[in-house]
Amino acid sequence: MSILDRTVPVRTVRYRRRFSDPWYDEEFCMEKCQVRFLERECRKADPSRVAAATSAWMARRRSYRDLLRLKRIVLDCEGRQRQVQAISAVAVN
Repeated sequence: MSILDRTVPVRTVRYRRRFSDPWYDEEFCMEKCQVRFLERECRKADPSRVAAATSAWMARRRSYRDLLRLKRIVLDCEGRQRQVQAISAVAVN
């Protein structure tokens, strides 16, 4: 038994799964990974490639934000459409 095991005993920790936003799907995840990859590349780029790497990163970041806006709008419209359908179903009955 090591010193670490005696001073900090092992214990079971439970955590709740946090549900992600409804628009966070596989497509969104891949887009985010690409943005982060290009950001890291931009930070590591040598001075001769910084401008090209920065423009690639910013363009991908813009497309990421556009996708986010689009998914939020679509989700909001679908949610409102369901609300209208529910209200009209109650009004008919």
